[in-house]
Amino acid sequence: MSALRKPNLHPLRTAGQSTDEKIQTDVDKFWPSLFLTIFLVALAIVEWLRHLFKTPPAPWLYSFLAVLAVVACVFDVRRTRSRLQRLRQGRDGERVVAEYLDALRAHGFRVLHDVVGGSFNIDHVLVGPSGVFVVETKTWTKRPGQDICFDGERLLIGGREDCRPLRQAKGQAKWLSELVGERIGRRIFVKAIVSFADRYVKESTSAGSIFVLNPKRLHTIANQPRTLTDAEIGKITTHIENFVRYGTPV
Repeated sequence: MSALRKPNLHPLRTAGQSTDEKIQTDVDKFWPSLFLTIFLVALAIVEWLRHLFKTPPAPWLYSFLAVLAVVACVFDVRRTRSRLQRLRQGRDGERVVAEYLDALRAHGFRVLHDVVGGSFNIDHVLVGPSGVFVVETKTWTKRPGQDICFDGERLLIGGREDCRPLRQAKGQAKWLSELVGERIGRRIFVKAIVSFADRYVKESTSAGSIFVLNPKRLHTIANQPRTLTDAEIGKITTHIENFVRYGTPV
């Protein structure tokens, strides 16, 4: 009987998977700090018991170390909790947007989630009759007076310009265009979408390379003119899927 081989499985990634991995990394980093604190506190208690029962004590050094560990642990817990809260909020936002994007499958779109490219990840990729799109999801806590407005070129947050999400999405679109352009035999123009999962955006219609859309309006990209054939849709999707699974768009 031949030996059992480990299955060579490379599943596609799910919405928010990169954020889940960051959450798990933060959680894993937290445990050593907690265990060290517990150990030093226990050691200090032992030394104080030795002192109370007239055994040769040495509590001051251990108590000092325990206090330092407690202070460091409290700081680490607060920082980690804040980061985990932001990461979970971002992950949930990606999943909310993913629910709206999945409805586009009925219009001939292929939907891919969490495409990792080096030091960054693309939250969602759409390949359909009206072209290829990258979707960058933002989940920002709303503050009084911080309405979001997109005038077709600038993104205004509470009246102040903040175009970082636009630059981020455009950079992702350029990277994806270069990734699949050669494989399809012609230049693929990838459009960028920024979607705020928990905020209403006063948006304007833009026929350019970037859109800022509320999640409920993501379906409108299906109304754009057709630019890809069914064969091209399949070919582009296959290349991106291969990159996700194997690290190369072969």
